[in-house]
This record gives sequence, structure tokens and C-alpha cells, in this order.
Amino acid sequence: MFERIKALFERMPFPRMALLVRRIRGGHEEFWRFLCSDDEHAYMFRMSDRPPKNSRMPTVWSLKAVSRMKRDGVLRHVSERFVPEWMQEMDVNEEYKRTGFKWDFIEDVVRKTEDALITSAKVRSESLNNAVSAINKARRPQDAELKISQAMTWLTRRWYYAGHKNCMAHRNPEKGGKGGIKKDFGVKKGRPNSNVELDKNTPFKGVNFNRRRKRQFLKILFQQVCENNLDVREAIDIFYLRAVGFFKKDGVVQSRPIARGKLPERAYLIRWAHNVVKTLDAQIAKLGQKEWDQKKRARVGNAEDITERILPYSAERCGYGRSG
Repeated sequence: MFERIKALFERMPFPRMALLVRRIRGGHEEFWRFLCSDDEHAYMFRMSDRPPKNSRMPTVWSLKAVSRMKRDGVLRHVSERFVPEWMQEMDVNEEYKRTGFKWDFIEDVVRKTEDALITSAKVRSESLNNAVSAINKARRPQDAELKISQAMTWLTRRWYYAGHKNCMAHRNPEKGGKGGIKKDFGVKKGRPNSNVELDKNTPFKGVNFNRRRKRQFLKILFQQVCENNLDVREAIDIFYLRAVGFFKKDGVVQSRPIARGKLPERAYLIRWAHNVVKTLDAQIAKLGQKEWDQKKRARVGNAEDITERILPYSAERCGYGRSG
């Protein structure tokens, strides 16, 4: 027994659930989690910034290749960084009251199948299907039916969070909400917004320049060009005035201006607008002034065609702003 365990550890290049960094071309790095290994293969789990919303199955690597990458420093073991602090700080017993069913379900399957759950797709499918069927047969009529896709997602979360006791917890602390803050410990989640793309040190880390705001700003620019007014700064002032949010109070819909810090900065809008105006000038030159005047008169009061089809495509193709 002891010799078999010793041989197993000698065969495994890394500890179970070890977080690894792999160096790839261009000096970039990617994260993987080592799940287990057999005589010829290592079974790895690809990591991402966020836990997968759906299931993600292990990737099979050659054990010799893994050992070689480890020896050459291409693949190295690093400290855990994907289990968030809020998850580690949660009371295990309190969380078990909320998500204990998911934890017990997956742990029971893991205990019965051991490494075969990872190394064999057939065993994984059969064991999860049998466990789901057993749960559904014993459920009460008012209980929702458990689906195999849910079980696969729970298993994926277990691998992603290295089997942490609270791995089935809801990610509510990351959502923030009214009167609350996101427990991300100073790290902004998601892609950078327009302000950050222009100036990484900006204090205005507001919303992205999304499709709705782009359409609103493009309509203003189009109207300005039709009136032969090419003052971009004036168009931006109009955009800021029209950027309002809506809310209900006593059943009545009301509006209020959106805080400037939650909108793209003026410097970013100037650069973006100048590129759009250049694109529009090129379209006018291609059509000719006479044909442009005809199209302009036909579109009075409705700039949907040109803002939906011509301008957004041209602006985004040149790298100015991305749709939200």
C-alpha cells in the first residue's frame, strides 16, 4: 500500500489542484490547474478570469511533455490566486446551509469514482447521469428537476476553485449593488472602460461607451454636420446634456442627468468624434455634394441609416471605441 502511494507521488509532476503558469509565445502566460495524472497523461483544467458559466472539461496533456516543460521552466507552480478572499473568509457552516446540497452531491460522485471522474469521459458521464437520476427519483413533486448540465457546472466550479469548501457559494459579494461595494479588494473587474483606455490613471472609471451611447452621440454629430456646424466640442456638450437616466418615483417615470464621471471623458470623445467626422467627409466626397444633399434631405429627422450602418462600422474599424 505504501509503495503504491509512493509510486503515485513520484509519477505526479505537481500536487493535485496545483495552480500552474505556462509561458507561451510572445512572452505571454496562461493559467492551468493540475488535476491528476496516470502513466502517460496529465489532466489539466484551463483557467479563466471568471469561473465558466457552463461546464468545462479537463484537457489531456502528455505526461512527458509536462515533465519537460517543468524542467525547462516553461511550466511552473505558483501560489493560489483564483480562490477569492471573500470565499476564504466565509463561514463554512453558514455557507453549507445554503449550498450544502450541491457540495454533497459532487463530493459523493468524486468519492465513488476517484480519478476516473477526470480521466474517463465515459465514467464521468455515466456517474453524473446515475447520480442525477437518483436525485430526481427521490425528489418531491414541488422540487425542481435536477439537470445533468447543472451537475457538470458544479463539477467545473469544484475544479476551478481547487475543491474549496465554499466553492459552490453564490458570487453575490462580487456583484455590489445598492448600498454595497464589490469585494474585489481594489481590482476593477471586467474590461477597461473608455476612460481607462485613454488614461490608465484616470479617476473616472465609469461605464463603457456602450452601443446606446454611441448611437446617441453619432446622431448628434450627424445633425451637426448636416447643419454645417463642425464644432465637435459643441456636439459633446449636447451629448452630455442629453445623457440622462430614468427612474420611477411614486409610479411616475422621472429623469436625472448621469454623473459626468460615469460617461466617457471629453478628451476621448474628441478623438473619437474627429475620426467619425473624417469618415463622414470621405463618404460625402465619394457621393458628391449633389447626391449628398439629396440623401440629407431624405433623412431629415432620422439619422438611423447612417448612424446604424456607416458610422459605427467605420469608427470601430479604426479602433475608436468598442460596442458595450
